[in-house]
Amino acid sequence: MEDNEKKGIIVFTKYSPYSAADTRIENYKGEEYKTLRVVSLCRCGHSKNKPFCDGTHGTIEFDNERKEEKKHGPKAYKGAKITVFYDSYLCKHVGKCTHGLPEVFDAKRTPWIIPDQTQDVEKLIEVIRKCPSGALSYSIEDGKRETEYSNVQKIRIEKNGSINISGGIKLIDDNDSESILDSKEHYSLCRCGASKHKPFCDGTHYEIEFNGEEQ
Repeated sequence: MEDNEKKGIIVFTKYSPYSAADTRIENYKGEEYKTLRVVSLCRCGHSKNKPFCDGTHGTIEFDNERKEEKKHGPKAYKGAKITVFYDSYLCKHVGKCTHGLPEVFDAKRTPWIIPDQTQDVEKLIEVIRKCPSGALSYSIEDGKRETEYSNVQKIRIEKNGSINISGGIKLIDDNDSESILDSKEHYSLCRCGASKHKPFCDGTHYEIEFNGEEQ
């Protein structure tokens, strides 16, 4: 799919759910939801019709404010053949990097990212590209940061977790959240209602044991 053919969009305001249009929406099993062209997705975490909004956010005084603002951009971890960039603000702490290449990504070590711990640069790139939140990116010799990986537009609802976006679906809101993204190709949105980095997921759903199933 060429860029000029990409029509997917997600729109929300301070007091509204996510309104998604013109894109595939699937569950964590990869099964597509049969929906209308425009659909409202819950972001307060309390809908009885998850992942869709049922208006509950209007009755529970949903706290939609960010508790922490982004203060800096991604940090660079330089290696001989590749530089890895990490943005802690966008990280959802799902662990795909630490499980995928633990010799490079070790949260118990300082620095926690050491690119030269592997000679397999292609494997490292593969792991970086699997980061669902867009917190990881990389550059090779020319210094240009690679952040765009896929042309397949879709919204994936993770089991008891976030809303994962891929394929360059445009994000529009009152706070210009898209400007925060290092990769507009893929990112993760909060749907438990408790992230400190709204609208982005920060992994809080693990702490609160969020139940993302229909009630």
